[in-house]
Amino acid sequence: MSRWILVGKNDVSIHALELMLRHGDDIWVIAVAGDDGKDGWQRSLAGAARRLGVRCDQPRNVNDPAFVEQLAAYQ
Repeated sequence: MSRWILVGKNDVSIHALELMLRHGDDIWVIAVAGDDGKDGWQRSLAGAARRLGVRCDQPRNVNDPAFVEQLAAYQ
């Protein structure tokens, strides 16, 4: 099993998420802060992650030192 941090939005990221889940990988999704979880003309990565039971965070600033520390601790 691999561990992944998937950062993205919309359909392309959701396809990657679904592929990783089929392989049984452990995934942490980082969705853009403006993703409201609702599907529009493209699907929402945050919404898909939550529906699939995958950890999902949406930090306002991915460079925030506290958040970077959390990313670094994900091993």
